[in-house]
Amino acid sequence: MKRDNYYNYIDEQLHILAHRIISNGKLNILRLHLHSENFYLHFFNLLYGYNLINLNDVSQNIEAIDLIDHDKKIMIQVSSTSTKQKIESALSKNILKEYAGYRFKFISIAKDASDLRKKEYKNPHAVTFNPSEDIYDIHSLLNTILSLDLDKLKEVYNFIQKELGEESKNRFDSTILKEKYLNNFKTISLLANDKKPIDDIFINLTIIKEEEKKKDNPKLINREPILNSYEEIHKPKEPIAIEELINISKKSLIYGKAGIGKTTLCKYIAYKWAKEELYQEFEYVIYIALREWKTKGLKGAIKDNYYSQDEEKITLDIKANNSKMLFLFDGYDELEGDKKKILRDEIEHYNLNHYIITTRPYGYQKSDFRVDEYFETIGFTDKDVEKYIDAFFRENNDKAKSLKAYLETNINIKHIGYIPLMLEMICSQWEQKEFSESLTMTELYSQVVEDILNRYSAQKDDKRVYKRKNRKKIKEQLGKLAFRGLTKQTILFDGDFIENSVDDIFFEENVIYSGFLKSDAKEKDLLDNCFEFLHLTFQEYFSALYVSTLSKEEQSKIIRDWKFYPHMQMFFAFLGGLIGDKEFLLSEIESEPIDIIGFYEFTLILICSSEMNKVAESRKEILFQQFDDWLSLIILNELENKTILDNLKFFSSFMNDSFLNNLLKIVKNKKIDKYIRTEISDKMVFLTLSFDKFILSLLSIIKDDEEEVNTRGIIASSISKNKDSIPQIDLSWIDNSLWNEFEADNNFNLFDFYNKEIEKIMKYLMLNNKKKDPISSSKPTADELREYDIKVENSEQLFLNYNKNDNLEIIIMNSFYNLKPLYIKNRKLHTIENGKEISTQREVDEATLNEIKMMFRGEGLNG
Repeated sequence: MKRDNYYNYIDEQLHILAHRIISNGKLNILRLHLHSENFYLHFFNLLYGYNLINLNDVSQNIEAIDLIDHDKKIMIQVSSTSTKQKIESALSKNILKEYAGYRFKFISIAKDASDLRKKEYKNPHAVTFNPSEDIYDIHSLLNTILSLDLDKLKEVYNFIQKELGEESKNRFDSTILKEKYLNNFKTISLLANDKKPIDDIFINLTIIKEEEKKKDNPKLINREPILNSYEEIHKPKEPIAIEELINISKKSLIYGKAGIGKTTLCKYIAYKWAKEELYQEFEYVIYIALREWKTKGLKGAIKDNYYSQDEEKITLDIKANNSKMLFLFDGYDELEGDKKKILRDEIEHYNLNHYIITTRPYGYQKSDFRVDEYFETIGFTDKDVEKYIDAFFRENNDKAKSLKAYLETNINIKHIGYIPLMLEMICSQWEQKEFSESLTMTELYSQVVEDILNRYSAQKDDKRVYKRKNRKKIKEQLGKLAFRGLTKQTILFDGDFIENSVDDIFFEENVIYSGFLKSDAKEKDLLDNCFEFLHLTFQEYFSALYVSTLSKEEQSKIIRDWKFYPHMQMFFAFLGGLIGDKEFLLSEIESEPIDIIGFYEFTLILICSSEMNKVAESRKEILFQQFDDWLSLIILNELENKTILDNLKFFSSFMNDSFLNNLLKIVKNKKIDKYIRTEISDKMVFLTLSFDKFILSLLSIIKDDEEEVNTRGIIASSISKNKDSIPQIDLSWIDNSLWNEFEADNNFNLFDFYNKEIEKIMKYLMLNNKKKDPISSSKPTADELREYDIKVENSEQLFLNYNKNDNLEIIIMNSFYNLKPLYIKNRKLHTIENGKEISTQREVDEATLNEIKMMFRGEGLNG
């Protein structure tokens, strides 16, 4: 579109000019600054219809005034220094007395001046000067340009092209990257109209490296692909500093949960590079938001993000500059399958040397990329949470103290407080009203939604949003748009998508102003722009809110159609909190088609249940029993599935004494490996920090000399890790030597412990009809294991192979290890791969299905 091309080109050239002025200023080269005075003289004459002349051409270097229009009585200072002192210095000059009745204006030609427009100034000569209107910078100029009609816009475009040089039009210049990062990434908007400096938001966002043996053994990898809103219970001891990331790994994939700060991480890297404070070994750091990736290649993505001209005209030789470039590919999980392939092909085509890819945990497979290392970003540590709260409530220490105290005694909210987006919402809500003890993530979002409608929309007295009738329809329209986008795996909505999803007139007149959507808004016609939700989790919340209002018949179809899609997990979590009939939701998840292994289904039900204020007692007992059954399967067969232990966090809202005592029995069981006992003990203690009675019972075990030393050491170690979170109980008496000696003597290594796992799981799951006794099958050969390493990650390849030969046991292992659903439709195996449903072409016989179900679920097809 011509308007877009004209605007983008003007944007580029003004930012390039600004960056060069800054760079030359550092070298004390003022020639470009002086030329800029004349450029802005003609630019303002064209843009505003002035008749400016350069006063310095008449009298050399007149203080305070550079350009003047005697007809319109306007005087302008052009400066690369953008400070309050600079403006006040100009206003104080005696020369201004000679120009009584003139209006003073200030142009910041190199730096953002938005803060200056909000300040008050000493004005000793009472010169006509309104800071909000009379201080210009590139952003304010671009806002003016944006409103021009097409003919005027083209005129400005031709002027810029002529003045700033045709020869630079197609040259890929790092200055435009730096200027955009410095202006666009300086602040981060977490909630509507609520921007925070990125240096404050990026409080030690913790990155951890996958364990070495995990990386070397893709068959053992546990990425927790179930999307949930909770953070890991225990934080790593040695997080990786962002400064060291590139030294550790040239090609990295960083995964993390929703709202954990993956985009903030990428923008922080780009911003710090632009400030010359990070990764200065690279000439180019190129940030690409993959949600905006079209079907073009890498140059097309660069063009869409930074340049107005066609990608074939960009004179950037990626291969020649490979060693000087760092690519930041943000949001791999937000790409559809075909676009994922285009990105992978482009990375291979250019053989990129340095890149960082971010994704949600479910959004990738290890076979997708050749990366050096996998990392997880896990948000804030406990100390970071405290620092963030202190910074947020800098003017109200009592609020900060009360919130920190609340988090120590409310595990549900403490879990999600490690996530930057969630912590921002927690602080903003706490500032207005303190929470109840039973607050769930869904309730937190519900409060924030009402808050945004009230605070951000109503502050303009916007009756379109404030009216109750409109508010209800706004939520409905947002929900329809959100849900359709979620099912289409779309998070960026253009006009056509909006028109096909909702009432476009009501959307344009009301929904846009509700505060939940953001847009670059470059086009006059609003629906010619693209929109997205403040954060993907808001899209998931509104999707669930919409579905919760539908009939049970409609809900049933949606639940059964989408329950196996990993990217819908957060949607189901919110639906658990919003739907009226809670048991109906859980029963529908259990209905056909069922997950024949059952673990994916069990975890999904746990996620939904954790968002419910009330879970039926009968359902609790079922969940307790299922957890025991899965844990027994893991322990008795020495299988690795760490997620069953991680799932303990979902029980935090409805634990009872019986369940806790069962966990304690496992911790005290000498026949169970000490690693599993320690893991369960750590999580058990963390989940019961506010249960004084239970903690005291654990302390009595530590004191009891009759108890097994390992049991005492395990529990002492777990409690010692959480000393600071149990201030109400005196723990000074714990004999540190006991658990220190215990830890030194029991340096557990998960992968050493499971070194025989593949042999056992192969035996356990061998269902080949040729082998009547799968448990006694022979140990797989090294060649078979190497073949398994290659196959295990790619379900599509496994399903294809199943059509040719009998490798069902490998398919089952792949689903079990990677927490993928495995279900039957029309007698064929199905799973979800890269957001798409895939299936075998060959039917599975009933005897085999019964054997699988008996193995994992203790039931037959008709059981």
